[in-house]
Formats: sequence, structure tokens, C-alpha cells
Amino acid sequence: MELSVQSEVSAPDAIEEAMARALVEPSVATAIAAFDLRRYRTALTALLATAADEPTRTALRRLQNTLRPFARSVKRRLPLWLVTWGGCGFRLIGEHDRLAGTHATIRWFTLAFLPIWPLRGYIVRETSGYQYQFLAEVPFDPRLRLASIAVPAAVALVWLVLRAKGAV
Repeated sequence: MELSVQSEVSAPDAIEEAMARALVEPSVATAIAAFDLRRYRTALTALLATAADEPTRTALRRLQNTLRPFARSVKRRLPLWLVTWGGCGFRLIGEHDRLAGTHATIRWFTLAFLPIWPLRGYIVRETSGYQYQFLAEVPFDPRLRLASIAVPAAVALVWLVLRAKGAV
């Protein structure tokens, strides 16, 4: 009985130590310094493939799903508003990486309430209603920009084809 209690207590410590070791690994540290999410996840995947024990694998999986190691202070002056007029303007969209009342989100430019272009990723704390305290800047997946271009381009292509055929 005492052995199981000991292993429960030491497992979180082992995971924390494995996370700390992974963050100072040269490939991971270089990706963090470059603010490059893709290289960071690739480096962690390579480490995961060679991980020997379960606490290390658990630590690497947790690191793959968090943006916290990238958190850097917000350098530019942010507008105090996130306003849309008729759905056109700037909004925070998405919530992930929740921890202690904060979450990661992305500030988007929107048209007709549709997200058009991702601007920046942030870790924020909701203060009241839809008011936020911006705590740190974090990267977002670069594929978001590709997707934000691909969807309107596909719609425009369909519209052009239909118009050429006289259906519109």
C-alpha cells in the first residue's frame, strides 16, 4: 500500500522534471527562441520517439499541447477594445490551453462575423464580460493563415465558375 502512495506522489515530480529537461534540449530551446511552433512540435515528436519511460512520454505529450513555453511579454501597445461593427472588426476567437483562469486565444480580423485573417496569439484572462487582460503573446499554428486564405479563395472560385456558366 505504501508503494502505491509513493509512486503517486513521485509521478508528478518526475513529469515536471522531464518537462524541464525537454525545454532545455537544444532543438526545443532553439525553436522556442525562434518563436517557431512547427519546429517546436517537430522537436518534441522526435524526443517522444526516443523516450524511455512513461513520465517522460507524458511530459512530452503535455508540452506538445501547450503554448506556455513561448509566452513572452506583450511588446506592442494593444488597443483597449475588441470591437466589431456589423461583424467587421477585431475579435478574440478560440479558447485552448486553459490554466488557472487563463487561456490562449487568437485575435482575428473579421468580416460579417467570419474570421478572415489571424493577427496574433495571446494568453488572456477574462476580467468581466468580454473584457480581457492580455498577459502574454504566443505563436499560433501557421496553417491558420493558409486556411483563412483557402476558404475565401474556394468560395470565390465557385462563384467565378457559376458566373461563367451564367448560373449567377
